[in-house]
Amino acid sequence: MKMLNELHGRMIALVRGLNRAEHCKLNVKTSVVGRAIARLHSDEEGQALVEIAAAIFWLTLLGVSALWIGEAITWRTQLDQAAYQGALALRDFQNQTETGGLTPCDQALTAIQQNTASMNQSKLGITYMEDGAAVSGSSCVNTVASGGSVEVILTYPASFGPFFGGSFTLTESSTMRVQ
Repeated sequence: MKMLNELHGRMIALVRGLNRAEHCKLNVKTSVVGRAIARLHSDEEGQALVEIAAAIFWLTLLGVSALWIGEAITWRTQLDQAAYQGALALRDFQNQTETGGLTPCDQALTAIQQNTASMNQSKLGITYMEDGAAVSGSSCVNTVASGGSVEVILTYPASFGPFFGGSFTLTESSTMRVQ
């Protein structure tokens, strides 16, 4: 008899929980998880727990997003500085008498790599321009006359992490006039 009364008490508690779920407008009478959610929604402590869990999720997502945005801003600043230093190396190359067999593009690449050391170098896109024409390798001899220009264009792919799935390309360039 005692066991029957205990089972009866549990059934009444379950029915009360299901009735509370109906008041919460949740159609969860069939699943175990649904009944657990209904019980949480049935009293103030459960409601506060659900609200705190939701708030923690959104605040964590916001914090991680701020870190990704900060990283993109850091990369952009590094690209800007690297493009400037690379263009400066291209411009000043013709003033150097001892090159050690390096081309102007090699010297510019060294300056760029020093300023982008914390970035993935294999993803870095580099374009050198002399008087508006792209140059590379053996054609990078810096024959720009006084009054001409040299330019370095850097690109770097970035994304806002796995939650947003969006990706974009950071692009920075620097142009120097040869004197």
